[in-house]
Amino acid sequence: MTYYRWMIRNYTNEVSLAGDLARDMKTDAAFPRKEGRNGILDYLFRHRADRSCIRTFDETWRIYAGERRRMRRRPYAGRRRIMRYVVH
Repeated sequence: MTYYRWMIRNYTNEVSLAGDLARDMKTDAAFPRKEGRNGILDYLFRHRADRSCIRTFDETWRIYAGERRRMRRRPYAGRRRIMRYVVH
């Protein structure tokens, strides 16, 4: 899942700086939806984002990256495994 989709799913309805960022991302048609951390930071700096926006991005990116690492280690987390037994 991209950072963009993760932010929209997790923070759009939240009343916080992260929620503000998610809503701004959603309404900005030019926001880089598939870029990595550096691409998004470049975009924010080019559009003269204030310090609180950059700080919020850094904090939410750390959370996002941590969740991605956990999901890579446990690819079946949250999914039900189906076991098949062979009878001889």
